This record gives sequence, C-alpha cells and structure tokens, in this order.
Amino acid sequence: MSEVSTLATFQVAHLRLALDVERVQEVLRRQEVTPVPLAPSSVEGLINLRGQIVTALDLADPLGVTESGTRETALIVRVGDELLALLVDDVGDVIEVPDEQRAPIPETLLPPLSDLAANVVVGADDVVVVLDLERLLGAFR
Repeated sequence: MSEVSTLATFQVAHLRLALDVERVQEVLRRQEVTPVPLAPSSVEGLINLRGQIVTALDLADPLGVTESGTRETALIVRVGDELLALLVDDVGDVIEVPDEQRAPIPETLLPPLSDLAANVVVGADDVVVVLDLERLLGAFR
C-alpha cells in the first residue's frame, strides 16, 4: 500500500504550489503588514499575530515571479521555534496525495522554481509544484 501525504495548496501569480500541511500552522487573510525600512525587497514587513511579531515574506522574488498579485493571504509556517508569514495570492485546498501521483521535477521546470521544488504532483487537469520549505527560506538569505 502506498503512502499518502497531505499538502496545503496555494497560488502565487500563475503558479500552483504546495507545502506539507504539517508545516503550515494557519492561514490569515488580509493582514496589515508594517513595512520595515531598509529591509530586502523580499521582506514585505511585519505582521502582528496575536501579540507575536512575525516576518512577512513575499514569495514572488525567490520564485522568479514578475507578475503583480494581491499577496494579501499569509501562510503562517513554523520553522524551528520561529513563525514566518509567506505572502501568497490565494489559498487552495488541502489535498491528500498518494506517492504514485508524485513525480520528479520535470526538466521543463526552470530555475529558480526548479531549485526550490521537492517534486511535483500530477493531477488529472494540472500540476502542483511541491516546495521544499528549507530551500525556499534559504533563497531569502
């Protein structure tokens, strides 16, 4: 019997992406982001999450997305003891994916996206790129 993983899907511009649902603590819509002077362009600012200050990162830069989007939805992810807000255009469904639906990164998927992908999920009508959270966060450093 094959293993099944649970993924949280989301969208940045035209890209359909996913992370392991265990890495996502919560989803926040339309959060006020306070800009940080002199911060790198990928650091959108800070979000107050029930009294805890969380860095908000725009995923467009590391993914190589040049299209503008709303980036009003935040995926709150836990990395060690720290929380980060990944700003995305929209959140999709939580999906259960059998291992046989996962495929290696296709050669047609170009950097920088291919450098940040763990694998892809091939569905009946689309392909979802599953991101490696550690590699993704490394692109912000």
